[in-house]
Amino acid sequence: MKNRVPLREQKPFGHLQQKQDIKEEKGPANFVVPVQTTNKRKSNLLNNKAFIAAIKKAWQTGNLALVHYDLQDFPDEIINIDTINLEGEEWWQKCPLTKLDLTNNSIQEIPLYDTLQDLQVLRLGNNKISRFHFDLTQQFLNLKSLTLQNNQLVEFSCRLDSIVELNLADNKLTGIDNLYFPNLELLDISNNQFQQLPSYLPPLIKKICAIGNKIQTIKQLDLIECKKLEDIQLSKNLITFIEEGSFHNLIQLKILDLKENKLKYFTQELLGINHECLDSIQLSFNQLEVYNCYEGIQNLSVLLLNNNKIKELHQEIINLKNLKTLDISNNDLGDLPSQLGFLTQLVRIQLEGNPLKCIRSNIRSAGALQLKKYLQQRTEDAAKLEIQADPKLKQQLYQTNNIWEEYLRNFLHKDELAIRQKNINQIDNCVFRLTNLIIIDFSQNNIEVIPDQIQQLQNLKKVSFNENKISKISLYLFNLRDLVELELRQNKIQQLPSKEQVYLPNLIHLDLGKNQLQQIPKFIPDLLKLRRLLLAYNQIDSIQSLLQKESIIEVLDISSNSIDQLSDDIYFKMPNLQHLNLQNNNMRTFPTILGFMSLKTLQIDGNPTKLISRQIIDKGTVHILDYLAKKHPLNQIPPKIQPILVDDQIQDNQSQMSQQLNTKQRQINQSGKSSISSQMLVEETRQQRQQYQQYQQQQIIQEQPQQFQSQQQQQQYADVGQLRIELQNLDFQIRQLERELNENFSLNKFQIQEKRKYLQSIMLQRSAIIQQINGY
Repeated sequence: MKNRVPLREQKPFGHLQQKQDIKEEKGPANFVVPVQTTNKRKSNLLNNKAFIAAIKKAWQTGNLALVHYDLQDFPDEIINIDTINLEGEEWWQKCPLTKLDLTNNSIQEIPLYDTLQDLQVLRLGNNKISRFHFDLTQQFLNLKSLTLQNNQLVEFSCRLDSIVELNLADNKLTGIDNLYFPNLELLDISNNQFQQLPSYLPPLIKKICAIGNKIQTIKQLDLIECKKLEDIQLSKNLITFIEEGSFHNLIQLKILDLKENKLKYFTQELLGINHECLDSIQLSFNQLEVYNCYEGIQNLSVLLLNNNKIKELHQEIINLKNLKTLDISNNDLGDLPSQLGFLTQLVRIQLEGNPLKCIRSNIRSAGALQLKKYLQQRTEDAAKLEIQADPKLKQQLYQTNNIWEEYLRNFLHKDELAIRQKNINQIDNCVFRLTNLIIIDFSQNNIEVIPDQIQQLQNLKKVSFNENKISKISLYLFNLRDLVELELRQNKIQQLPSKEQVYLPNLIHLDLGKNQLQQIPKFIPDLLKLRRLLLAYNQIDSIQSLLQKESIIEVLDISSNSIDQLSDDIYFKMPNLQHLNLQNNNMRTFPTILGFMSLKTLQIDGNPTKLISRQIIDKGTVHILDYLAKKHPLNQIPPKIQPILVDDQIQDNQSQMSQQLNTKQRQINQSGKSSISSQMLVEETRQQRQQYQQYQQQQIIQEQPQQFQSQQQQQQYADVGQLRIELQNLDFQIRQLERELNENFSLNKFQIQEKRKYLQSIMLQRSAIIQQINGY
């Protein structure tokens, strides 16, 4: 391996005789290789006819394969391949070497050289390489595929801009240092000793194979930038925990393989609801007791849940309309949901190894078709019994046509009605007679109008009309007091009611994406409990109206609109914001104050900005925020804004305070100190409440930076903090009064009137405080 002559130091072959320190050594077929006079070494390959034949073939095809050549070192003849001269071969007839296969040899080291810059594929599998530390950007300008499978690698760090496929399987790696492959699409690290996925996986990656490692946890940040990932193989690891949200961004995922791990549950919160491309979920040989993922994966065709501890299969499996293969063998299932019988595409069901006492063995073994027929018949029999037992339901069904009778029979489950992909253009009145409904889902139909009759369903908490043709919506939909989730994505909505016509006090999730909105609906800033707002794919050019009031919004998606600027108000008005999507807008600059927000994800691709380089954007949220923070003027560092407490946090704090007070009172009673008067107890209670309020105020008003220490600004922040505390206390009183009015049937007419008057007065106080806060 010593004394190689790099190509850049060589003269053309015809001039070798002019160099005094270089001599020629001739082998068979006029093979000439330059060697140093100080160390003459004749390669073993010079007398190898197979090697000569391989060289001739390589000059014709560009592919050189030296498999099973028992090579101890990287051959000099390959490094200096352009200097080889064979009889009958002219230099202008030689193809450049593009593929080199040195598999199944005993090579221990790879030298640095720059004579093979046309190389696109390099295979070094089944050798004895233990370390690989190179910056190959200059040596391999065109290398697309590098294989180091089944070596003895314990260390690997490399930089190579052009690489697309990297195979490091079957080595002894515990991690990868300095992984910089911006164009990498396939990474195979199977059968190593990784305890976690590599950090900073490139955003273009499409397939990850990490089978047979020691990975225990999947974190949200591991895959957060891998939006083009299609296939992830994580079987045969030690995974016990997957952080919520880890798979949410993988919208192009097709195959998810988690076989042979130690998972105990797999729920919708882990997977997310935006996986229309997902084709296969494989969870065999885990310790699953709970599987509950059926939403947003309507194109799933393979579901493998065999060899787990699942006791129940949820009826929502009816959502998997394209499911073809279901393996639930070797679990603890005592019965199957009847809805399984209505999956028309399902052709393969594996059931063996379950204590299915409710289904006869001859039906279980008769195949998928017979089993589905049995489940369908069982559903029809149960529906008939229910109709006969309930005269009201019988009358309702009698008044509807046969189609809607079938819909209600097949898709009505307790208090939920989900009728998707049935080409429905209007909703029959029989639906609005089902006043106990909590969830309705009419997604993927042809509905144009949401009628006024929806006011009859006052118990609704979730309404979905995604992917219809809706252009007209009843005002009554926007006055459902208990509504928590409203989804109207991908319709033809151009305008929505004014804020005076809307009353949705409990709405948390609102999806209006893929419509024809030109501005932010005016009622949105008044949705005080709203946490998730999705407005992607509209025609909105500004969100300033959304920043007029403080909100507790945590997720804001305004991608694919026409927004050209964003004000600093977002920092002060949205202190709870965690996920912000600004992709595909017209923004040339971004407010640097974003760098000080506690964002978990910030997406800005597809904007005509020159402020932030492509390299920083590709690195992801952390690097973007860090860059913006550094660009922010030093004399304008913003004060730290504490997130607004939401209802569950307020209740926790209230309950904590109550527990402390109750504990103190019990201590006083048990001590037997009867001399302590009730006035002292009241005074102590008042002091503790003051301490609690001071604690809340400290959480809201943090110590300001030196640039914001003026007395006027400090007083403003203190005033706002105190107002927020008062607002939270009023909200707590309102909820208590409403609960008492709804649940306490012992109140007489006079008491009810008094409590309603008091409630009205508190509501007026609340409105006044909100106006004061907005004034700041």
